[in-house]
Amino acid sequence: MTSLSLGTIEIATFHELCQRRAEAAGLGWPIPDTPDDVGAFYNDTAPDLLIEALQQTPEQWDALVVDEAQDYISDWWLPIHEMLAEDACVTLFADPEQNLYARDYQLPVDIFDGMVPYPFTLHRNYRNAFEIACWLKERHSAAAEPGEHLPSSLNAVTIHTWKKPEEQWALLQKAITQLEEDGFTAEDILLLTPFKVAKSYVLQALAEHSPQYKARMFNVAAVKGLEASVVILVDIGATAWAANSKVEYVGASRAKAILNILRRN
Repeated sequence: MTSLSLGTIEIATFHELCQRRAEAAGLGWPIPDTPDDVGAFYNDTAPDLLIEALQQTPEQWDALVVDEAQDYISDWWLPIHEMLAEDACVTLFADPEQNLYARDYQLPVDIFDGMVPYPFTLHRNYRNAFEIACWLKERHSAAAEPGEHLPSSLNAVTIHTWKKPEEQWALLQKAITQLEEDGFTAEDILLLTPFKVAKSYVLQALAEHSPQYKARMFNVAAVKGLEASVVILVDIGATAWAANSKVEYVGASRAKAILNILRRN
């Protein structure tokens, strides 16, 4: 939480918000020990704890900005609404094509009085190099049109195909070596997998071989909203989930200059 001359700004994920308020109210944060119960805790119990905490200590915030709003369950808007002043300004940013959790996202117009009942669509892509933006638009109809004056990038999109895990590992080593020769460092690169990083054979092999890349490895869902000069998307097509077009779209759209995709043939 940051205090400014104009007021206070708090930045948190939805569940960080729930946890902060629950612990401040003495309610605890009882994450279940049983893995099968963890999902229900975050989906249902966490917002209930937030409501209970707000009943003890009401809040009246003047504005709300939510990024990745497509990831919100409809019931989560209820406790958030309770935190806002009557005339609070509410702004939501959402991309249904990045809805990896298959949640039924709808504009919460029944929760927030006066919310415009339709989205304002952002039509232009100003993040990616021109070649990446064009490739995204060709493969994913929901992608924004390439913006005017996007910079060009040599060898912007490269697709590598593999059949066996050891073939993917060889391809990744070759790609990393080329990028390092071109002057890129680990800090310039995001290595993304549709799976948990610990479950990715090729990323675990890289972590052992080149530990400096360990902190640059993420599950695709964990980097929505982030970007990097280079993105290497591994394990694509390894399972039905990893072949999901939304997984490719989310991961690939993080790349500003160079995109490498390692796809199972």
